[in-house]
Amino acid sequence: MTTLLLREADWDQLGAASPGSAGRNRACNIKLLEKRVPVPALEQQVWFDTLQSRLLDIKQSRAETQKELDALMPSVPAKVFAGEL
Repeated sequence: MTTLLLREADWDQLGAASPGSAGRNRACNIKLLEKRVPVPALEQQVWFDTLQSRLLDIKQSRAETQKELDALMPSVPAKVFAGEL
């Protein structure tokens, strides 16, 4: 579902299903039910979900590390100028 409607052909199908009139919602809903949605195998979905979860963990870890570095960096020049380093 992540890649649904990323291709121009998908948008063309959606546009064809929506006539742009007062009955648009009714026609759109009926025609969208007929649209075939490619769904990866369950194994691929689980793999991708695991990958996204690991990526989120890495991003959170990086953000925490960046906060620590931001707190540390002002003290380094202060120590250099004080002759401590």
